[in-house]
Amino acid sequence: MGFALQQTAALGPTITSTHPPAMSNRPISSLALDKAAKRKLLAAGFNWTKDLTGLSAADLVAETGLAPIDAELVLRVRDAVGNAPPSAAAEPPSVLDQGPRNADPTLTTGVAELDVLLGRPNRPGLSMGALYELTGVPGIGTTQLCMQLCARIQLPQRLGGLYGRVIVVDTTGGYQASRQSEIAAAIANSVEAPADAVASMLQGIAYYRVFSPVEVVALVNVLPDILRTNDGVRLLVFDSISFPFTGGKLGLVQSILSALRELAEQFQLIVVVTSTFVLKRDVLGQAHRMDPAAALITARTGNPGEATSKLQQIKSMSLLAKEQELPDLTPVGTNWWSNLVDVHAMLFWDHATRVAFLRKGPLTQSFARFRITDQGIVADVQPEQDPPV
Repeated sequence: MGFALQQTAALGPTITSTHPPAMSNRPISSLALDKAAKRKLLAAGFNWTKDLTGLSAADLVAETGLAPIDAELVLRVRDAVGNAPPSAAAEPPSVLDQGPRNADPTLTTGVAELDVLLGRPNRPGLSMGALYELTGVPGIGTTQLCMQLCARIQLPQRLGGLYGRVIVVDTTGGYQASRQSEIAAAIANSVEAPADAVASMLQGIAYYRVFSPVEVVALVNVLPDILRTNDGVRLLVFDSISFPFTGGKLGLVQSILSALRELAEQFQLIVVVTSTFVLKRDVLGQAHRMDPAAALITARTGNPGEATSKLQQIKSMSLLAKEQELPDLTPVGTNWWSNLVDVHAMLFWDHATRVAFLRKGPLTQSFARFRITDQGIVADVQPEQDPPV
């Protein structure tokens, strides 16, 4: 049973990696599989991936009691572990000279308010070894924020980067090379980088397009092998972690995020995952396609026509910011994996303004406004006013 992951080298033409088995042998307990599946495998005496050699899905069903679809997933993970595709970014970034190193570096977003929101006390920016979740409605800017991080991490530390490379896992097909190039060009211009800076940044991004939960699980299981042979990777982006599992096994995302958290700590990575909002009770079918405030009002009143007028009466983020006032709208992972994430930011519309709200993190309740321009994510300067509470 062969399995190939689609990988795009430096955001160029798509190629398919079909390398011969590397004879990689991993403990079953270390794989990003459903906990029940791992228990059945271990109980049947399958402790290592090599123990699965030569078995078919029917064999696994007979020996372990796994459901056929779970047995198929196990074998695809086995094949993926033995066929780990290499990273597309083989050379270190050459955007600018690395310069002096900081003992406790962070990755900055380019927006001071966002850096404070996502950072630690007195240490703005994203920290290595941590797992970040960005939850937002479609079009709010989670993907573009990830693109900005992919470019900025390749800057030297003195300019807010980590002089590192990137792995991007795209599950939605929304990651556009042209937009990444625009953002990279704007960042390169802002720091007066050499002429080849943009090409170097794109070469520093290894892009994987996955299409199903099976492919997500398979890639997660070979990421340790990829990272061991590419020690310059400093950022791992999953956009989106929830999309492939919508309407399916959200519990499996727990195992995946647990594995990603271990990778963040083991390899001192910054791991950023994106996710979406859901309605706890879908009163009207169209509710989930509205912005958060309109969806919330519609779910409460049962009248979508009332949402527009009531939405105009919202003067601040208070309706959306307070957890107790969001009985209907919630991040998709609230009941599944919120305990696994170090920092969780929710991205909303506040009328025409984009706002990031800190749901979980080292700091107290915080928010940051931002805009999206041709140059990427920038600060949204507002007239002085009381913050949303």
